[in-house]
Amino acid sequence: MIQEERDRIVPFLVAKVHPPGLPDLFIRRPAIELQLKSALREEKKVLYLSAPPGYGKTSTLALLAAEADRPHIWLTLDMFDNAPGNLAAYLARAVREGGFSSEVIEHFTTGSAGTSMTEETQQAGHVFEMLSILSAEKNPFLLFLDNLHEIENKVLLKVLEEFIYYLPHGCCLAIATREDIPLPLWHLRNCGNLIELRQEELKASEQEMQQFLALSGVAIQQEVSKALLQRLGGWWSCLRLFSVAWLLRPEKERSIFAERFRGTERFIAEFLLDSIYTHLSSECSQAASLLAVPDFFNEDLAQTILGPDFSPQVLQILRQHNLLIISDAGQISRYRFHPLLRDYFRYQLSPSRQRDAHLAAADWFDKRKFIQRAARHREYALKLLSKCSQDIKLRNTTGETNISGVKISSRELDLLEALEAGLSNEDIGEKLFISTGTVKWHLHNIYEKLDARSRTEAIRKAHLLGIL
Repeated sequence: MIQEERDRIVPFLVAKVHPPGLPDLFIRRPAIELQLKSALREEKKVLYLSAPPGYGKTSTLALLAAEADRPHIWLTLDMFDNAPGNLAAYLARAVREGGFSSEVIEHFTTGSAGTSMTEETQQAGHVFEMLSILSAEKNPFLLFLDNLHEIENKVLLKVLEEFIYYLPHGCCLAIATREDIPLPLWHLRNCGNLIELRQEELKASEQEMQQFLALSGVAIQQEVSKALLQRLGGWWSCLRLFSVAWLLRPEKERSIFAERFRGTERFIAEFLLDSIYTHLSSECSQAASLLAVPDFFNEDLAQTILGPDFSPQVLQILRQHNLLIISDAGQISRYRFHPLLRDYFRYQLSPSRQRDAHLAAADWFDKRKFIQRAARHREYALKLLSKCSQDIKLRNTTGETNISGVKISSRELDLLEALEAGLSNEDIGEKLFISTGTVKWHLHNIYEKLDARSRTEAIRKAHLLGIL
């Protein structure tokens, strides 16, 4: 059987077929809970939770599963589930542990469900067969697919689409994803069979943020609290990380920490680096960093800032990853990043690139008679010009720049920029007129200073520290 073959290759991760436990500090959200339970009573086919990481999607569905009055299947998906055989094995295991009748479970332990298949298309057909068995189930049930963004296999996504079309009344598919999935959402909306919860609905309200901070033992002065809550923007994971960082600080430093809190704070930066930044292509991450310079932008301003590197596809990818907050003014969409994400993206830019983006934005606002915004961008550009001059002067006089506590020489900075451009050791040596051995010696020093083990890690840490 497929399940037995899978067990012989690698043990099952049992946690993948059970809802995760709720966090120790969990704020109940009656309005969302009522909306989801009402959707089940009204026999909606799909619950679709799509938002960036850390917005409580998984916890929301885990609570629904814990309080469900019907059998349910839970699957936490990962990249390995793009292999249909792997997905089929986990689906069979999840059904067997989902509280179904013995008649249903029988289909997932004997017969065709245990056929050994090696071809991917055959295995995808087997997944479809298993879902078809479920779609014939007369009693209501819930199927939870957490982290559906991990599935990129087009055949499996097509199988899921067909399953949705034939899902019987009373049965519901609940999806949590960081990215929008190519499913027929328009059809489900049109038929009234879809409940969507996105970033705007999932984010914590001001009252919920205050409640969370109080329960965490965080006490913020009222004059600082409003600005802090605006910057946190209801992002649950960032709220939790702020609380941890605040509690770790000496009491005398906490007030200043809260006042100066930004998306570049170490815990927040590590979270954003690991969960968002590293999942973007180099083209998208660089474009996002430049587009984070203005507080908001539309497609025309994006084209001005990015210049010849502009591509509508970049905006499409950022939207697909749920990284843009969108507001429509007439027929023109206006975009902005979450405040903490905007801080983080801006921090990835060198002062000279920030300056150029501010000047481009200033020209754009000037042409449209937004005089105050244009003036503000020019003021920022002027400050950055001064900073660039100071950095150049410091390098010329001392040969080293101290950035975020790391002393980087001008030659090491040249090498980091060459690494970011993807040059080989030989290409770097030719460009900088040094031997390959000298390149390796400089790289060894860079890795040691940045505590990095590879080129990619060195570039990421250099960005994180503001060196690049």
